[in-house]
Amino acid sequence: ASDVYKRQLIPLLLGMAKQGSVAITPALFWMGVFNIISSYQWDIPMPVQPMKSIAATAIADGLTSGEVAAAGIFTGGVVMVLGVLGLVETLHYLVPSSVIGGIQLGLGLRMLIKGVSYVQTQPWWGSDSRCVGIVLAVLGCWGSRWPKLPVALMLFLVGVAIAIPSIDGQLDPWEATPWSSFSSPSSDEWVTGIWEAGVPQLPLTTLNSVLSVVALGHRLFPDRPVVDHISRRSVGSSVGVMNVVACWFGAMPSCHGAGGLAGQYLFGSRGAASIRMLGLIKVVLSFVFGSSLLLIVDAYPLSVLGVMLGFAGIELARVGISDKTRSRSHQFACLLTAGTYIALSNAAYACLAGFVSVLCQASIEETKQALSEARAHLPWNLTTTEPEVAARHKATGTAHHTQPEHEPGQQGPSAQIPLPSMQTIQQVESPTKVVLI
Repeated sequence: ASDVYKRQLIPLLLGMAKQGSVAITPALFWMGVFNIISSYQWDIPMPVQPMKSIAATAIADGLTSGEVAAAGIFTGGVVMVLGVLGLVETLHYLVPSSVIGGIQLGLGLRMLIKGVSYVQTQPWWGSDSRCVGIVLAVLGCWGSRWPKLPVALMLFLVGVAIAIPSIDGQLDPWEATPWSSFSSPSSDEWVTGIWEAGVPQLPLTTLNSVLSVVALGHRLFPDRPVVDHISRRSVGSSVGVMNVVACWFGAMPSCHGAGGLAGQYLFGSRGAASIRMLGLIKVVLSFVFGSSLLLIVDAYPLSVLGVMLGFAGIELARVGISDKTRSRSHQFACLLTAGTYIALSNAAYACLAGFVSVLCQASIEETKQALSEARAHLPWNLTTTEPEVAARHKATGTAHHTQPEHEPGQQGPSAQIPLPSMQTIQQVESPTKVVLI
């Protein structure tokens, strides 16, 4: 897997497991299972990654495992319904990008603050100390000069090396049942999880996990048969099933993502083999080191975890502000949303503040245009369920065919497409004006 993927999974999973928001063994097991399923569903390197907003909220606010499960089930259920009904794209036109960016910026900064606090609470000297955190932070900043250097993985291994000698219990080499038993959130956990984590995650999932990943998949793999291509309906249904089914059994709220797909492509993956292998590794690790992982998490040094969370927060904040410099009104709404979230620790109120800001600054014509575009992209107003299919063929100059035009064993057109840079991928826009982040 690419370092883009590691920067998301390792710090978020460790941070949530450290404070009890998720159990690391079932979370790893279910993510591996869905990696394997996704590899057979689509013949592209479709990633399975954490829902970053839910994970960041859980880490920053200390959500319980029931609240995290409730947020995942709610988000997955709504996305599945929207995907099946074809309403995902309509929702995109109704949610301002500046509000989404503000939530990401606020979440990233809160994770950065949380990481710094982890390091600050440690003593100055020792294996788990401020000195260790400062040195690792400096080395991480220096290593970030090389994008392909797996900084997050290296930090993780340093933390494991520090944690193992301090483990009190005996490492168990086998876990017979890495999944958790069925557990239902309480009524209070449903309310808190949905309101504080589920609602803010919803627009991020529809944008990055459905619209953007479908548009990017069509652009990167234009030679694939249309009948076998990813669609908004299939991706939305996949995200829904992952969370509606597995979150009851200890799974970490997960989704697909354009960033992970772009990272896999940049590192040379052109099919589902890499994702299938990654899923098998996760499942094997959950069986072989299941109980031992709990002991490692308990002994994991906070100074190292704090540095990892800090870097993950910076990455998330950078995504939030990457496309919010177009106008002062967009900047204002983005910063107001982020500031409200940081001050009130409630993403739902932050979204409301951002919406009010956008409405107050938008002209009547802009509001009418947004509503008109949303109405035009209702499923019953579209001439085809997948309008971007024809657009991708037009953009790439490939024929609109239903079967590959090359012989088995020969390389198709996608093998001849130049490998794009991450900057190019981030600047690409789909036919529905979705920025690929």
